Order: sequence, then C-alpha cells, then structure tokens
Amino acid sequence: MQAAVSSLSALPAAIGRHRLLTEAEACDFLRISRVAILKFKRDRLDPIPCFKVGRRYLYDPGEVLKWTKRQ
Repeated sequence: MQAAVSSLSALPAAIGRHRLLTEAEACDFLRISRVAILKFKRDRLDPIPCFKVGRRYLYDPGEVLKWTKRQ
C-alpha cells in the first residue's frame, strides 16, 4: 500500500506531531475507508499500530507513517 502522506512534515498543522488521531481522522490522514482501516487493524502479520482507550481506537501519526512504509 502506498500512503498518500510521506512524512511528518506533510501533516496538517491542525494535527500536529504529538496529537493522536481518532479512527475517522486516521482514515482521512491515509485517504482510506473505515472498512479498510478495520481490515488493516485485524491483520495478524503486521496490523496498523493503534491502541484502545475506552471504546475508541487511537493512532499515532508517526507510527502509522512507519507502518505504511513497511507495506
């Protein structure tokens, strides 16, 4: 999978470098559908990096970019 965003410098100013992304924001960031992100989350070999807080899954933009480069 080729990511639409190639570096942290390309992050929108509203996201910032230390802010975690919600699932919807991660979908927008990667320009993929919610179904696709759920599929990547369930992948057993190399799932998209995320963690659960309450009922929500949060994504670190830097870790997500590293993950996209491995794909």
